[in-house]
Amino acid sequence: MELEQIKAQVVLRYAKQRDSLELQIQQTKDAIANVENAMNISLVALQANIARNQRWLKAIHGWIAIHQDLCRRRRYRWDQEISKMRREILALEATEGFVKAVFGGGPNGALRDQQKNSSVGCFQPQSKCEKMWLSRRRKQAELVISQESCDRIRNIETLLRTRGLSTDEQVIAKKKFFVPHHSLLIREKELSEVATKLQVEQDVLLTNIDKRKQEKQQLEERWASVIEEISRELANSEENFRKRTIELQTRLEELLSQRDSMRMMEQEELIEATVKYVNRKRQMNELHQEFAHLGLSLSINGVGRFSYFERRPNYLPYR
Repeated sequence: MELEQIKAQVVLRYAKQRDSLELQIQQTKDAIANVENAMNISLVALQANIARNQRWLKAIHGWIAIHQDLCRRRRYRWDQEISKMRREILALEATEGFVKAVFGGGPNGALRDQQKNSSVGCFQPQSKCEKMWLSRRRKQAELVISQESCDRIRNIETLLRTRGLSTDEQVIAKKKFFVPHHSLLIREKELSEVATKLQVEQDVLLTNIDKRKQEKQQLEERWASVIEEISRELANSEENFRKRTIELQTRLEELLSQRDSMRMMEQEELIEATVKYVNRKRQMNELHQEFAHLGLSLSINGVGRFSYFERRPNYLPYR
């Protein structure tokens, strides 16, 4: 009995420890399960957040792409309109400046107006009176110059109006436009890279501006030389026209004087021939009268027979 009690006490004592240990084990298992459950919950939440952020990122990328496409389209359309208006304005300005330079004061007037317009900063349109004056001046000049010069001037005007249409459109179509990044994609490193790119683009832009200034100066010099050459050709054609006119006028006067002298010579020859004919006719009448008188005398009496006239066998009457 006592042994059984001792065994029972020992079993009871270990049973309490075993129950306490089992309770701790169960609690530990529950804690592990809770931790695993919490980890799973946080993982699911994180995955859901990641998926949501990915969806937002895709949407933002889509909106950025749409915004960039809209910016490109808007910029392309604006550049097309601006380029078209600029080409029209430049063509109109160049054509009117060319016409004014050719027919309204020469290259000095054109350069003076160009300097005035560049100082103002915009194109000064011509007034109605100035256009009428230029039209009248042009008609007067076209009456003086040759048809070849008129055709060359009109060809230059046509080239000025239609210059660079396809080239500008191709340049605009091939041009790459810069669109700023969306604010959600900007980082500190990207900002530094963008700043570097902007600095490089600024340097390139300044270089292009210098090139454009040089090209503008070259074009101004070229057009000044072209206008000077056209004015010189116009002056030469006017001088040649004057010389040719003077030569033709001199030749006309010579021909008129020759015609008058020929008329006078004709009148003189007519008068001389008339006088000769009258004298000859008068002499023949006198001779006929004399022959008639001689014949009548011989027929009346024979005193005159075997006279001087009958002894001449080769006698011929006066012709």
